[in-house]
Amino acid sequence: MKGLLLKDFYCLGQNIKSLLFIVVVWGLVFLPQKDGGLLFISLCMMVSAMFTFTLSSYDRQVKWDTYALSMPLSRTVMVQEKYIISILMLMAAAAVSFPMTGIAWVIRTGGIDTEFLYAMCTTLLTGTAISLIYTALALPCSLWLGAEKGRYIPSVLFAAIFFTGVIIARGGRLKNISPAILSNFCILLLVLSLLMFAASYFISISIYKKKEF
Repeated sequence: MKGLLLKDFYCLGQNIKSLLFIVVVWGLVFLPQKDGGLLFISLCMMVSAMFTFTLSSYDRQVKWDTYALSMPLSRTVMVQEKYIISILMLMAAAAVSFPMTGIAWVIRTGGIDTEFLYAMCTTLLTGTAISLIYTALALPCSLWLGAEKGRYIPSVLFAAIFFTGVIIARGGRLKNISPAILSNFCILLLVLSLLMFAASYFISISIYKKKEF
């Protein structure tokens, strides 16, 4: 397991400059805006979820699965590593985007009010939940159809959910929802995403055990 994680970290290291460039550009574009920090958090969570499948594409290009299965590695462990790396990517995105948004707000306003802190937390929870749902749908599809083909269906669904949320938010409809209802919705969505993530894990193991290389 440790070796598999190190392999993916090495691949990430080769793309770290591109990731940092994206984060810096988004930070310069969105953080100076009034509610841009919330969009910045959402985008970082989205990219972290999608980048997991960039790693899968690398594996497919070099036929990693065929090579790895010749070593004393079980198929279950190989699937577990994919889910672990996806969680680590989400945690890294949250660890970067949340503090940056808070710092940018403090610089702009001189302090963080309760309302904006609440908005940051709900955005982070919602972004985490949607990213987990995306991963839960995309990982089994990528194992079944391949990394490139398998990401199309969840990507379309993810884009539809994301842009619908942006339209609703910009239309001001979220302001009419009470904080209690919005908090409950975020929690329920997070619980649903965790259940889907867990179910996806067992489905992926079943698919991968039957897959021939």
